[in-house]
Amino acid sequence: MPRFKREGGDPPSSGTVVGLVGCVKMKQSAPSPAKDLYVSPLFRGQRQAVEGRCDRWFILSAKHRLLDPELTIEPYEEALHGTSRRHKQSWSAAVLAELQAELGDLDGLHFEIHAGQDYYAYGLADGLVNAGATVALPTKGLTLGQKLAYYREGEHPAPHTRSGPTPSRPLPDQPQSSAKLRGARPPDGKYRPLYDHLHRLTQDRWDAAFDEVEAVTGIRLPASARNHAAWWANEVATHSHARSWVAAGFRTTAVNLTREQVTFVRVRS
Repeated sequence: MPRFKREGGDPPSSGTVVGLVGCVKMKQSAPSPAKDLYVSPLFRGQRQAVEGRCDRWFILSAKHRLLDPELTIEPYEEALHGTSRRHKQSWSAAVLAELQAELGDLDGLHFEIHAGQDYYAYGLADGLVNAGATVALPTKGLTLGQKLAYYREGEHPAPHTRSGPTPSRPLPDQPQSSAKLRGARPPDGKYRPLYDHLHRLTQDRWDAAFDEVEAVTGIRLPASARNHAAWWANEVATHSHARSWVAAGFRTTAVNLTREQVTFVRVRS
C-alpha cells in the first residue's frame, strides 16, 4: 500500500519548512487518516505546531516509516522504543531515503522534528544535515510536562518565523565553552572560505551583512538563512555550515533577518 498521495507538481524549493512528527501509542480503535489516528495530547500539540508553521509535514511511524498524514491506516501496536540500535539505524536510513524520494534534493530545506530521540538520533538528523538541510529539534531534552507546555497554545512562540519584521535576537548559546568550539572540525566544502576568513580576523567581533558573508564564501546563502534565525545557531551537530565559524573559534550571538545581519564574536578561554 503506498504511503503517500502523490499530486505531482514541482519539488519543494530551498527554504521550504518540513515538519516531522513522531507517532505515539494512543490511537483510535478504527481505521482513520493518519493525522487523526494518534490521539494523545502530545501528538495533537505537535500536529498543531507543524500545521501552523510548516509548508509540508509527515508522520514518523515506527511501523510505516514516513507516512502521509492524509492516508487512512489501520491501528497498530509497534514502537521504536526498546528496539535495538541496529533496527533504529535501519529504520532511520529507510526514512531518509523515503524523504529524498518524496521531496527530491534536500539541500536548502529546513526540517522541524517533533519526536523523541529514538526517531532522530540514530541517523535521521545527521543524514538530513549531510544532505544539505538544516534541522531543528524544538523540544530536545524536555520532559513530557515541558513538551506539553511548549505546545500549549500561547505558551511559547514558534521557533521560526516566515514573515513580518524580525528584530535582532540572541541565538542558542551552544556550544557553551571555548574548548568545545575549538574542538570542531573545519569544513571542507563550500563554507570553508568563511572559516578561513574568520580564522584570519584580528578583531574579536564581526557584524556581517548577509551579502558580506556571500562575498566571502563566493556562493549565495540558502533561503533558509534569510528566513530562519535557527540556520545561524551554533549547533555543529545539526548544522554542518556552523563548523565554519565554530571551528575558527567564533560563535554567532545575534541575527537580524530584517536587516540581514549576523554578529560573530570570538570565544576566549
